[in-house]
Amino acid sequence: MIHALADLRASEIMTKGLVSLSADMPVQEAARALLERGISGAPVIDDDGRPIGVMTLTDLAKYAAESSELATEAQRMDFERWQEDLADRYGIDDAHLEAFEGVLVEQIMTPEVRAVPESATLSEVLDALLSGPYRRIFVHGAGGVLVGVVSALDALRAIRKRIDD
Repeated sequence: MIHALADLRASEIMTKGLVSLSADMPVQEAARALLERGISGAPVIDDDGRPIGVMTLTDLAKYAAESSELATEAQRMDFERWQEDLADRYGIDDAHLEAFEGVLVEQIMTPEVRAVPESATLSEVLDALLSGPYRRIFVHGAGGVLVGVVSALDALRAIRKRIDD
């Protein structure tokens, strides 16, 4: 069984059909794209498909709390409760998003992108997930272009499937 787990590669457990954002996209549009798909974050890519950052719904909450322009609004919304709502099925609506009028993805994205190659082993994927506060690790193919994503849940499902087989 251990040997079977060692043979798993990122390309086998990743989710394909990655949702991506552009740096010049309005935050309101990007947030709606995430919410409509039921995901909490997506990579921000350049014109060549290479990652330049990640935008998450938590980035929205952080920006609202840290922005002097939005500080009053963030306090009114009770920032801690809003963060909990984000984690609890994204309790965010158009009223929350109005506060981000004129804000672009590049202004709130996290500029660090954690990614592994398609050939990465399950062990390498798990190491990447455990190396920081990451819920997802992106997978890149040739030339650094993103081809998929592995969430912590994807990794657990792959382990469970191999154990059951």
